[in-house]
Amino acid sequence: MIPIRPKILPLAALALGLSTLPPCQAATTAVVTSAPVGLVTIEAKGGAGVQSLAVPLEPSPAYAGVISGVRKRTLIVKGANWSTSSRVPSDTPGLNPLVARMTSGRGDGRTFEIASREGDQLRLATNEDLTATISRGDRFEILPSDTLGSLFGTDGRGLTTNEDPDQADNVSLLKDGKWETYYHNGRRWLRVGDASRVNRNATPIVPGEGFLFVRRTAAPFALQVSGNVPEDPAFSAPPAVSLALVGNPFPTTRRLGAVADELDLERGRGWDSISVRTAEGWQRYFPKGRQWVSEGGSVSRRGPLVDAGTAVLVERAANP
Repeated sequence: MIPIRPKILPLAALALGLSTLPPCQAATTAVVTSAPVGLVTIEAKGGAGVQSLAVPLEPSPAYAGVISGVRKRTLIVKGANWSTSSRVPSDTPGLNPLVARMTSGRGDGRTFEIASREGDQLRLATNEDLTATISRGDRFEILPSDTLGSLFGTDGRGLTTNEDPDQADNVSLLKDGKWETYYHNGRRWLRVGDASRVNRNATPIVPGEGFLFVRRTAAPFALQVSGNVPEDPAFSAPPAVSLALVGNPFPTTRRLGAVADELDLERGRGWDSISVRTAEGWQRYFPKGRQWVSEGGSVSRRGPLVDAGTAVLVERAANP
């Protein structure tokens, strides 16, 4: 890939139309156009049921540094001059949704949400023992994370909004192997099943992470994102989970084999299958040497096409 490293650009602006159509019909394939300046438009048909999407570009790093020490849930960065950037984590948990991405060492490519900062310590929002994958001297970056509000808007304009999540557009994120579904009620984003009805506008959509979008109306939508072609593939799912939804790391359509190679899905991370979303639903593929075998038994050298702006579902055999 050719890295593009301009200043941090706005990640997304979403324009949606309004109409009505029953939910959960056949999925659609996103149509993506890209320009050398780092602009991608993801267009999908309305009323297309479940669509597996992802943002193929990302903002420039807000900070880059070296790990001084590691604790179970915390990175120590001694001498960090946080004041050099206004976008580094605040001392107040819940503000400034950002992620830490490892750029060297055993955890190269791993991406973690930042929960808070206390002095020179970054506490990460993870249940993992960080000492198993991160070491002193490893390099890392801090990147702004997109959110439900920044991608889809906070006021619900153009979305199908409703107090009933089954009647509203849905966005589902796969967190630690479990699905979390969100909807907009016309005032704010909410999470399905959350009796407290906490405002979820700032829910992070981590760079490299895929999401499922269910459009309830017949009108198409266009998601325009601008930013950088990732220099390194991002992978946010912890090793212990059995399911993860991962964005195509290329801003162009590529074969499944190229996507798997770039993300190291079929080798070091131990994933057993990768599913691609089609009009018929999820189509599952298994690696066999350097070939790919579908559930129907057909064999291909590099697998099916994976569109830019889409995500694939990776799975371990241990998944129940």
